[in-house]
Amino acid sequence: MTKINTIGGVQYREIKRKAEVGEKIKVVSAAFTFGKYREGDVFTVKSQSPRGNCVVVEETGVYIRHSEYVVLEPVAPADIIVHDGKQYRKVDRPVREGDAFVIPKLRRYTTDLTSGKVYALGRDSDGDAYFYDDVEDARYNPIRENDVYVLEPVAPQTAQSALSALETELAATKAKVAEMEAQLAAAVAAQRKKAETEAQPLKVGDYAKVVEPTAGFSAKGQIVKITKVDDSDIPYNTQGMDGKYTGWHEATDLVRVTDEEVAEAKRDLAFDQFVKGEKVRLISGGGKFPLHGFADGDVYEVVTPRYEGHSHGTKVRLATASGTIGFANPDQLAKLTAEELAEIERKKAEEAKWAAIGRKSGEFKVGDIVKQATIKDVGYGVVTEVIEDRAEYRVLYSNNTYGSCAEPIRLLELVAPVESVVNLRGGDVA
Repeated sequence: MTKINTIGGVQYREIKRKAEVGEKIKVVSAAFTFGKYREGDVFTVKSQSPRGNCVVVEETGVYIRHSEYVVLEPVAPADIIVHDGKQYRKVDRPVREGDAFVIPKLRRYTTDLTSGKVYALGRDSDGDAYFYDDVEDARYNPIRENDVYVLEPVAPQTAQSALSALETELAATKAKVAEMEAQLAAAVAAQRKKAETEAQPLKVGDYAKVVEPTAGFSAKGQIVKITKVDDSDIPYNTQGMDGKYTGWHEATDLVRVTDEEVAEAKRDLAFDQFVKGEKVRLISGGGKFPLHGFADGDVYEVVTPRYEGHSHGTKVRLATASGTIGFANPDQLAKLTAEELAEIERKKAEEAKWAAIGRKSGEFKVGDIVKQATIKDVGYGVVTEVIEDRAEYRVLYSNNTYGSCAEPIRLLELVAPVESVVNLRGGDVA
């Protein structure tokens, strides 16, 4: 069932979709809040973030990801429209036979249409509904794709009911005006604070956005950190969010950024470090949602470095060797060192070698030819017995130099499996 919210005397329904500029949103799954907002908070959308994965809200300027909110759409039946001296209720439904007027929603079709304007419906020879837009072109698609509100006639009112309706509408309008005045005051205060902040000189540790890049070092729009300040005409030494040198800059090259912009850049950097297909180690969260079937300390493959379709926000999408899918935050993962990657490849090669003779890795059999892998002068031997004790598997083998030897299997190397050994004694040769 659609949830209804009443704000400033106006009713809104909750819709799960990407918000447009000017629309109201309600936080329902707060994730990356940084203490700036919480579930249940209502905001008005000011703009989309540069990457398009967040909205920027008017009231505080914070970034909120699309997965964290629902859009609050005004409930259409609450709107009473007066047209040609008659009252109509604006409703959100498909056009039906007998409908006479529509108002465009302007969600998809906006060209040559006026917001809030009433358009008269007509029917062509096939019975399909249309209306003429502002340049007298017949429009069918807004009707076919439900991008219009329908006006339903309201039953004639008594003088008293009409007065009550006007009083209700006036109260709602006053509440809306008060809400807009509060939003304006908040926006003015935020703008004033931003101007005051930007007027302050940058210092070591501050973050800024590059508006005039240093050739070969920084890029326009890049967020950098101030690492050194001197008294020269080019006073700011900088580095990127990844710690790389981004050159010296004049004061006019840089513009101070908000904490939210820095946080967004840090989140992006955290995801950008991963590459599709690489191996990573899970360091926390294994066995819990959304990492059921995964274990801390094990190595997995990155399927999607930046997966934005998860209900709990952007995640790194992982896969086990068997294809089980899981989702992790960047701080739950560790990139493998070159040595760790080499060890993984060594183990894969070792497993492939054993698999080629139909055995599991380290599966020795009586009669195998083996040698001690870590001591050169021990020489070769023939396996005589395989023992399992409490600690590990151990192999007994006879050796011409030292006689009977016992070693853990991890210290032995298979030279030739028993199946490939030809016994030339005991009359095996004619």
